Amino acid sequence: MPEAYKEALEGAAKTNGYGTLIAASKRSSTSMALTLQTFIPAQREAEEESTPGTEAYHNKEEAKKDFIRLLRKTEIDPTSEWNEILPLIIKNPAFRAVPNPVERKQLFDNFLETVRTEVDEKEKDRRHRVREAFLAMCRRHPEIHHYTRFKTAKPILQEETDWKAAKDDEERRELFEEFRSEALQAVDAQEDSERDKAKRKFRELLESLELEPYARWLQTRERFDSKIRAEGRQEEFAAMHELDYLVVFEEYVKELEKKFNDVRQAERDAKYRRERENREAFNVVSRFPNLWLILGITARTPSKGNNH
Repeated sequence: MPEAYKEALEGAAKTNGYGTLIAASKRSSTSMALTLQTFIPAQREAEEESTPGTEAYHNKEEAKKDFIRLLRKTEIDPTSEWNEILPLIIKNPAFRAVPNPVERKQLFDNFLETVRTEVDEKEKDRRHRVREAFLAMCRRHPEIHHYTRFKTAKPILQEETDWKAAKDDEERRELFEEFRSEALQAVDAQEDSERDKAKRKFRELLESLELEPYARWLQTRERFDSKIRAEGRQEEFAAMHELDYLVVFEEYVKELEKKFNDVRQAERDAKYRRERENREAFNVVSRFPNLWLILGITARTPSKGNNH
C-alpha cells in the first residue's frame, strides 16, 4: 500500500473526540480519493509500458518494421496528415514499437512519401493501359476521323468497354483529343509521302523536256502543262501544291546552271594550261636560240647502223 495512503488511515485512527473523528474521517476519505487518483494512473501507466512495443522489442529495426506494418494496415492516402492518423493507431501496441515521438513522425513522413510514389506508379500504369485500349478502340471505327468532334464520337463509343474504363468524361475527352492529334499526324505523313512521290515524277518530267541552262519559268510551265494534259497525268501530280512546281523547277534549273558553269570552267582551265605550256616553251627557246636547230640536226642525223 502506498505510504501516503497508510499515513492518511493512521492519522484518522489517532484523533480523539466525536467531531474530530468525523472531521478526520472526512479528511481521510478525501485523502484516500486523492491518493487513489494519484497512484492508480501511475499503476496503469506502468502496465502500458510493459505492453509489446517497448521493451518487448529488442531489435530496433524489427520495431520500425512493425510500426510501418501498422501504418500500412491503416487507411492512409497521399494527402493524410499525422494528426489525422494518430488517433487511429495510438491504441495499437505496435504504436509503442518506436518510443521516440520524433522518430515516429519521421517514419510516418517517409512512409507517406512511399505511398505517394506507389499511387503515382499505379496511376501511370492505369493511365497507360486505358490509353492504349482507348486509342485502339477509336482506330477500330472507320467513321471516326481526325476532324470528328468529341460530342459526335460519344454516342458511337459510349457503350464500348474501353470507353467505360476511363474514370470520367474529362479523361475520355483528353484521350480522344490525343487520338485526333495522332490521326492528323498520320494524315499529314501520308500527304507528305504522296507529295514527295509527285515531286520526283515532276522532276523526271522536267528532265524529259531537255531544258537549257537559265530556262525561264513561264515558258517552261507552258511546256510541261501541255505535256501533262496530253498524257493525261493530272492525277499523278494532284498531291502537289502550286508552289511545289516552282520549287522543283528552280532546283532543277540551278543544277543545270551549275553543270553548265562547271563545263565552261573546265574548258577555261584547260585553255589556261595550254597557254601556260606554250609560254614556258617559248621562254626556253628564247634563252637557247640554237636549241631547235640542234634538236633538228640530231633528229636528222642518221645512226651508224644505217650507213652503207
